[in-house]
Amino acid sequence: MAAALAHDFRVSWQQLLKTHLLYELIAAILLVPVGALLLNLVLWLLGNPALTDEDILLFALNPLGAVVLVAVITLGVAIFSLRNLALIWIGYRAAHNHRSNYILALTFVNHHFWGVVRYVGVVVFRVGLRVVPYLLLCAATVYLLLDQYDINYYLSERPPEFWWALGLIVLFTVVLLWKLWGLLISWIFALPLVTFRGKKPAAALAHSETLTRGYRIEITAFLLAWLAFAVLVYLLSYGLFGVLVHWGTSVFFLSGSESWTASAALVLLMILGALINWSASFVVTASYCLLIARLYMQFRIRHYGQPKAINTKPATNFTRVLLSRIFPRRRFTGIHIFAGLLVALGFASAISAELFGNLKPEDRVGIIAHRGASYDAPENTLAAIELALQQGADTIEIDVQQTLSGEILVIHDRDLKKVSGADTQVRDLTADDLARFDVGAWKGISYAGERIPTLQQVLDAVKGRAQLFVELKYYGHEQGFEQGVLALLDGTGMQDSAHIISLNPRGLAAVRALDDGYQLGLLTSVKLGRMLDMDVDFFLVNRVMATRGLVKAAQKRGKRLVVWTINDDVEMSAMISRGVDGIITDRPDLARHVLDRRRELTLAQRALVGFAEVFDRSIDLPEWLEAD
Repeated sequence: MAAALAHDFRVSWQQLLKTHLLYELIAAILLVPVGALLLNLVLWLLGNPALTDEDILLFALNPLGAVVLVAVITLGVAIFSLRNLALIWIGYRAAHNHRSNYILALTFVNHHFWGVVRYVGVVVFRVGLRVVPYLLLCAATVYLLLDQYDINYYLSERPPEFWWALGLIVLFTVVLLWKLWGLLISWIFALPLVTFRGKKPAAALAHSETLTRGYRIEITAFLLAWLAFAVLVYLLSYGLFGVLVHWGTSVFFLSGSESWTASAALVLLMILGALINWSASFVVTASYCLLIARLYMQFRIRHYGQPKAINTKPATNFTRVLLSRIFPRRRFTGIHIFAGLLVALGFASAISAELFGNLKPEDRVGIIAHRGASYDAPENTLAAIELALQQGADTIEIDVQQTLSGEILVIHDRDLKKVSGADTQVRDLTADDLARFDVGAWKGISYAGERIPTLQQVLDAVKGRAQLFVELKYYGHEQGFEQGVLALLDGTGMQDSAHIISLNPRGLAAVRALDDGYQLGLLTSVKLGRMLDMDVDFFLVNRVMATRGLVKAAQKRGKRLVVWTINDDVEMSAMISRGVDGIITDRPDLARHVLDRRRELTLAQRALVGFAEVFDRSIDLPEWLEAD
């Protein structure tokens, strides 16, 4: 089989490459926006500009939301299926020693577009029938075993019930993956049957099960071999780029080279990284589609004899035709084209070096202490807040919630299990009752005796020394919560220095309705829809969401973007380079140290540090980035 696949790739790699590239462009331009349009239509009907963390689950459980979710998943799978179909078609022809044309492949896909969409819809529905019971079992496990205390207690302390729940969820997951793997094996020929043989989706799935019956172990072996090959390809590509990053960072940065060489290295790394990543993706995808085409041909032969071959003319090399039209007296080869790309690459590097090599942009980022200096001191205590101020924090972030008697206390979890070991809910006691608990000893004997502070105590400690982020925690028992917080802030005169944040958009809307003079921030790690249209002043997102594109889009709309929770020096530097307005961290002293060291770097050198953060954490970064 390996020799056959190598033959097919050698015969058709140019058309596979062109098809893969063109189809990705077509999908990005024409198909992907359909999903976004559908989602925005539903959000418009619901009257919301976006759905964030707390709304996602409710949205999925809503009948309309469930329909949209299934439609978006179907569309996404259809995009990949259409691309794979074009590559399988080319591979099937290559297996018969017939050359193909990427234009004909795309025409073939277009002809079967709606048939593939219907097929994918059937597959998504049948897979969903297996996935829904799994999700219900996982939800029931979490509810029965992990609902007594706040989830942060289970994640930090990991009591026996945590491991029982984890074990059960892992077991359920293994069973689900086993069932889905069986479906993949038995339905592996369904897509070619829908398009090559014109069968309806249900009939194609049934026919594929018939073709694979008795041969599923053999098919499994082939797919596992391909999976091992894919892992190897990605590891090699990742390793190759890591070597390039190490070389570029060491030679052009750590050695003290001039800034223009760092800029040249940066441009080269960006271009080479994109080429390496895309090439690995192409090789893995093409090899899978060639394998499916070969297996389909062999199994058709086993059951029905030799399939009838299809003749076609060899594909035209449009690149060379275009160059020959522009330069009619010159015969261009692949070497000429490759040499031209290298010249263009060098030219781009020189321009970038000239334009950006000596720039030293100013960092404008706020350091926000997450629950105070919570890396060194017990979170949300006066000790942690005071230490954060000493470590150079610009802003202190705290969590507040209501007690039984309505007081506003500074504590994150709904219970005291994590911070004091007590099996007590905050909402069940008054502030005086809660003041008896030691919430500092768990962090170290030097912090024994720390108590849960009131919001008023924190306001008195922070006023005039730093900004304040007050996160509203909602656990379902709040009465006049927002009014109580605003009254304390107003009474302390912190309207300009205190900002209110929350995971709950409705809570923020309530604050806005009571007093629109406060800056509001939405915490989120997932988004659906037009998040930037929401009526807030800034967003607090996780490191995955904090892309350069989202940062720029938010700032263009006059809104700030803050990232949480970053405790690593190199990652801090990378996030600052992306342009975030603030970094939430448990280690404000480390963040201040990184900011001080970055003042010595050029733009290109900072970007190289970002590459090192992703690909080569083993290199010896310079002294300016190492913690004292």
